[in-house]
Amino acid sequence: MEAKNIKLNFLDKFYMPYDWLNTDKIINYSKMSIYRITSKALNEFINYKIRILDETIFKNNNPALFSDTYNYIAIIFNKNGYSISKSSLLLEDEFKLNQNIDDLKVSKVIYNRLDLEKKDNDLRINTEMRKTIEIELDKLQKENNLEKLTYLYYEWFNKKENDLQKMLTDMHNKILMPLSNNEKNIYEIIKKSYKLV
Repeated sequence: MEAKNIKLNFLDKFYMPYDWLNTDKIINYSKMSIYRITSKALNEFINYKIRILDETIFKNNNPALFSDTYNYIAIIFNKNGYSISKSSLLLEDEFKLNQNIDDLKVSKVIYNRLDLEKKDNDLRINTEMRKTIEIELDKLQKENNLEKLTYLYYEWFNKKENDLQKMLTDMHNKILMPLSNNEKNIYEIIKKSYKLV
């Protein structure tokens, strides 16, 4: 069976669609092969690096789509059959495929399960926000840019502070905690400040 017009977001490992970012390169694939596999195999495809031993699945560098009729994963393999990137599917694409997947016979896909892929405890957007703020704080500290640091501190904590070290300590400590709207606001200010340049 072939899946048609499916939007995919290939990343280093499997992320749910709610963890896709606006900056991700989402590509519409006009057609790709779909294989029905067992739930156990699908779970391993999602959580582990794998190597497919059936060359017909990974030839031509085309991504392959796998499902147990409930969940889906798309995988790109290298020329030796090793998984190199994965994508979840958008709900509307899963729904579109659900109408035909039940008719597919379970394929006997021969594969080796390799390393467990480390899961992040936080959403990718939160990781990106923390990293962006950290980089900006380090840059402002190196440049000794007290003016911008004071501005960010005021926007963040709603109070004035002149002590450079206190500001940096407070800000660094704050991004180690669960993120709030204040951190989102600071992230947006930092991003906008570079778009204006």
